[in-house]
Amino acid sequence: MNELENLRDIHSPPPISFWPPAPGWWILVALILLSVISAWIFYRRQKKRALRKTALIELNQLQQSLSKDQDLSTFSAQISTLLRRLALTQFNRNEVAGLTGEAWLEFLDRTGQTKNFTQGVGKIIITAPYQATTDIDGQELVAIVKDWIHFNT
Repeated sequence: MNELENLRDIHSPPPISFWPPAPGWWILVALILLSVISAWIFYRRQKKRALRKTALIELNQLQQSLSKDQDLSTFSAQISTLLRRLALTQFNRNEVAGLTGEAWLEFLDRTGQTKNFTQGVGKIIITAPYQATTDIDGQELVAIVKDWIHFNT
């Protein structure tokens, strides 16, 4: 009997499987995910900063027009409009769009974590447009609006 007959045929190794990937691929996937998340966070922060900057510039322009015109009625209406536009960009439209009067002030207090709108000088934004004269300082109103803008953007 021939000894070569007892040998088995040559077998190739099994093909390299796709799964699990090598550690380098895991590291690459983690780096890509980290980059995407970082870019998304950076984009959102930049968007909020731009929104805050634009709002503060507009508030400054309104403050200058108040200094020039001394029309607190128009100024308070414009402040309310500015706050509403900002609220519509930061919160759910259904939650903000229909608010008027005390409900609007309560929303501003709740989102700004303050009581300056319902119990303080901020109440003027719903009363001043309907009054001939008011004795409230517009600078106090500007201060609480700035605080609200910084808190929410």
